[in-house]
Amino acid sequence: MPGCLRIRGLSFDTISDVVATADLATPEGIRLLWGRVADWECSDYYSSVCSSLQRAVSGAVVSHSYDCEEDPPDFYAKVRWDQDRVLEAIEGDWDVYEVNNFRECMSKTMRGRSVIYTRDGFVGVASCQVRRGDVLVLVVDSPRPFVFRQLNHRSLARMRSAASFTPTSPFVCYEVVSDAYLHGFDISGTGLGAPHQMFLF
Repeated sequence: MPGCLRIRGLSFDTISDVVATADLATPEGIRLLWGRVADWECSDYYSSVCSSLQRAVSGAVVSHSYDCEEDPPDFYAKVRWDQDRVLEAIEGDWDVYEVNNFRECMSKTMRGRSVIYTRDGFVGVASCQVRRGDVLVLVVDSPRPFVFRQLNHRSLARMRSAASFTPTSPFVCYEVVSDAYLHGFDISGTGLGAPHQMFLF
């Protein structure tokens, strides 16, 4: 089928909620984020490791921003040491050098990104294009998950017609929406050794 890429991967979770982060570097934007987070259920993992879902979200944003920087500034080491309180510090407008500098970096690394919450209770960061119902997928040999969206029947019918293609067995087509970072997610424990076959456009 022209334009179709077949890869091997494992779908493992679904996005339940998406929060835009355009104003995340401001106290007002963070308060709006906390209002949405209040509706999320905190997993046992975040309760025990991060003490709260808010702190897990803060840790996710800092870790994502750190990963985006090819050569992270020195102050990142201090921010990462207490990463689960960074958003709390920005919300409270703490006059701390590291936090003020991180606010500027976060404006860059979170541009076009959203905070996501999954059906299984993970929080993370992905593109602002993701939406509820999108699928999180582990692709073979990729160090991080991706967000896929199942193509609707109309799109599939149009592609099949244009390609004069009739599949010999049922299959599902997806499009790639974004890469993703999930805080505290361990790829090694997902059983990727026997992945499903998927089709993408």
